[in-house]
Amino acid sequence: QLDKQGLVSEFKAGLRVTTPEAMDVVRMVLAGQVQRELVGLLNQHGPLAVGMTGEDAHTITATQHRPTIDGESVDIGRVGEITAIDTGAIQALLDDGR
Repeated sequence: QLDKQGLVSEFKAGLRVTTPEAMDVVRMVLAGQVQRELVGLLNQHGPLAVGMTGEDAHTITATQHRPTIDGESVDIGRVGEITAIDTGAIQALLDDGR
């Protein structure tokens, strides 16, 4: 999909650099196409599935990952490590019988 959007992948020491533009494509594919398909398949067995992402209701908090390459901290873009998960929105769905 990145190629279809005219985005060229950049690598630093073998690690993919994830630009804001690339993240938009990833979000479109995963939260749009893939999530919609999965929710649809699940809902064929009962209309309970709800699609969400880590961005929804600020469910996932992360800090930027900056690997050290050749002794220097390197910015590889929108790559991070999860630091917290707020389960409130998920629990609310479960409490609602979803």
